[in-house]
Amino acid sequence: MWILLAIVVVVIVWLIVAFMRLRKSSRQRIADLGALHTVFTVHASGLPIPAKIMTRIYACEDKLIFESNKGNHEIPNERIIKYSASYRRHGALTGGSTSKKEYLIVHYMNRDGRLSAISFDCKGFRAELYVSQLTEVLSDFRRQRGLPDPNEDSHIL
Repeated sequence: MWILLAIVVVVIVWLIVAFMRLRKSSRQRIADLGALHTVFTVHASGLPIPAKIMTRIYACEDKLIFESNKGNHEIPNERIIKYSASYRRHGALTGGSTSKKEYLIVHYMNRDGRLSAISFDCKGFRAELYVSQLTEVLSDFRRQRGLPDPNEDSHIL
């Protein structure tokens, strides 16, 4: 009994230490990039990585960075048009209940000059909150460079 208790305590301590190291390295990564906001969500479509991959989005002063264990990608703020939230209702086959999925969508011009989008499944987090935070960074970037604000430019889409 005491041995089992000791093993449980050791595992719990190990998990706490691992979590604290991960949190410290995450804060260090945010500082290194100069990220103003960060979002941890699930890739749905639009990046050259598989769907359902956990992805961290860093909103930096001049670009958006997407990091996952399948690769890293960047989009300069000059090419980002706007951010939006999308909602879809999914009905259950049995029981008749529905669930609402929220998606964060990044609208941008790709390198070929064509309109493109990247979407992320917010998995229970409020997509509007992410849209608000990311739009704030993009608005500041555009104001500093004398470009149109994304809120005023939403007629593009």
